[in-house]
Amino acid sequence: MFASEQTAEQAAQYSALGAAMAGGLGTAGMPGMLPNAGIMQMVDPNTKTLRELYVGNLPPGAMEFQLKEFLGQAIMQAELNTMPGSSVLQVRVSGKFAFAEFRSVEECNLAMNLKGAVWQNSVLDVKRPAKYNGPPTQFVSYGEYVTKNKPALFDQPGAVGLPEGGRGAAMMAGDADTKMLRELYIGNVPPPMTEAQLQDFFNQQMKMRHLAKGPGHPCVQTRISNGFAFAEFRSVEETNLACAHLNNVEVMGAPLRVGRPKKYEDAVPLEQQQRTMRDAQSAQAAAATRIQDVTSCLQLSNMVTQDELSDESERKEIEQDIKMELSKFGAVESVALPLEGPGATKVYVKFTEATEARVARAALQGRRFSEKAIDVWFYEPAKFDAAEWEDMHATVCPSPPPLHFVRLSICVRAVGAGGGPHEHAPSAAAVQAPSRVQDG
Repeated sequence: MFASEQTAEQAAQYSALGAAMAGGLGTAGMPGMLPNAGIMQMVDPNTKTLRELYVGNLPPGAMEFQLKEFLGQAIMQAELNTMPGSSVLQVRVSGKFAFAEFRSVEECNLAMNLKGAVWQNSVLDVKRPAKYNGPPTQFVSYGEYVTKNKPALFDQPGAVGLPEGGRGAAMMAGDADTKMLRELYIGNVPPPMTEAQLQDFFNQQMKMRHLAKGPGHPCVQTRISNGFAFAEFRSVEETNLACAHLNNVEVMGAPLRVGRPKKYEDAVPLEQQQRTMRDAQSAQAAAATRIQDVTSCLQLSNMVTQDELSDESERKEIEQDIKMELSKFGAVESVALPLEGPGATKVYVKFTEATEARVARAALQGRRFSEKAIDVWFYEPAKFDAAEWEDMHATVCPSPPPLHFVRLSICVRAVGAGGGPHEHAPSAAAVQAPSRVQDG
């Protein structure tokens, strides 16, 4: 897709420029360094404001030569150039953003389609600088451009700029129309945690809990600021699941507050927020049922603590309360509250019929118990009768090797202080008033 309307002199100049730029080498022979004087003389300095783009959301520690090389590779593989070689002349990095200069106005316009390209797990925000005074340019996200024009790249090993997860994930990456629905507020972020660590933690949790809806990384980027953060996911469905199931998940000893940003609360009616939350909880409960056989016994997590069980009288009272509550779903034969081993702090219940246990599981999964979301699994009656207690969540959804900086835990605690400004707090649909057992 090379330019067709050129004078002989322009063609000769562009040919020389393209040959000089094909290797992407600068003065010192290093990619990304300033181009040599000969190349710059071929470029019209009067058009510089029309040949520059802003590149935001850079990963930490981004180097100019690395970014220049990546942009050039993404451009050439998608054929966003009108001459051979990379169209990127130089880049200037400043913290989390940069400015990229291109060799022609036309190739700069084409490079607008780099918006949403994924580099080092960060979704790049590519747009015009504030000083741009040219005409508007039509463009799409990088994933959409590749899907329409170079779909074979999704099957090509080593293709750059595309997120893991195929065409669907690529179409979502950088999609401004769905960003509000794909973003979550994260409060109470531990001070030592970096953005890359927080992103890795969410991806680990999503896969461990079977919340990821395809290969690759569900969380595409995070932004941390003064104890709170925003996490962007690749799809609306995975965002809903993360909001419904990861609130209060513990990292580095701190329970994260996971909810919707204020702009979502203001734009989406409360009834719709609550319906979305219930649908996400129900969908995951149904998925868990499909990977387990229905039995007459259940294991319930996030209902009791070790401190509560250490007092014998309180333990007996809790056992009676639970038995009375679960009797609403059928005849409860027995309730067990192990004090030690993998079953410690779990509640094990045996119903007379498997159908009663199935009804109880559907009703309790995701509901709140003293500000905690209940996690319910079917349990083998033979193991219940033999008092062999194991953690079904760890059995059915085994954890990957823990990150060295994370103390993984599925124990959900009460929301702590330090979760960031009140205006970013999770929505009413995500945080319910405390009660012994309440609807999610």
